[in-house]
Amino acid sequence: MEWGCHPILAGEYYEEGFGCEANGETALGWYRRAADSSSVRGIMTYARCLTAGVGGPPAPELALEQYRRAAALGHTAAQVRLTPTNHLPAPLRKGSAPFIIVEIRLYEISLGRKSYSYTEGERAAW
Repeated sequence: MEWGCHPILAGEYYEEGFGCEANGETALGWYRRAADSSSVRGIMTYARCLTAGVGGPPAPELALEQYRRAAALGHTAAQVRLTPTNHLPAPLRKGSAPFIIVEIRLYEISLGRKSYSYTEGERAAW
């Protein structure tokens, strides 16, 4: 288990409001602690929050820096996220539902999960 897992759990509790009032700023702080401890999962979670604007306004430049850190540590989904997609057909460009499903699948593989169950919404996107 990575040392960064405990701050991630605390961040998830604050982000979702499990047992406490939801607070994006506090969640972002916990995710940053996880990222600062070089937890790849923490870095990716922190980057997601920076991209989406959890706990403050979106910070795409800082998110990009975090994705680069995760990619340098070998995180497959971060490497995919940093890959230019202009050469792909429109249905597989970043932001499209099929691309997001592929990105999720690569993330699952990077975690060592061998199977993945698609939701009905993901099946409909295909």
